[in-house]
Amino acid sequence: GLPKEQIDLYVSHGVFSKGTAELEKKFGRIITTNSYLSDAVLDGVLRKNSVEVLDVIRPMIDLIK
Repeated sequence: GLPKEQIDLYVSHGVFSKGTAELEKKFGRIITTNSYLSDAVLDGVLRKNSVEVLDVIRPMIDLIK
């Protein structure tokens, strides 16, 4: 019963193989990581579709160095 602006969706591996249009109807924000490097992440499609992609890869690489 809450408005979508009050509900956020957090996913660790945002594949979004069917896109994000249906999810955007139900959630105010969609946040995922770049731990799954789909074409949508690589091409920046998710950012264009109001999906926030958190970089978890670069900090892990930095720790290894």
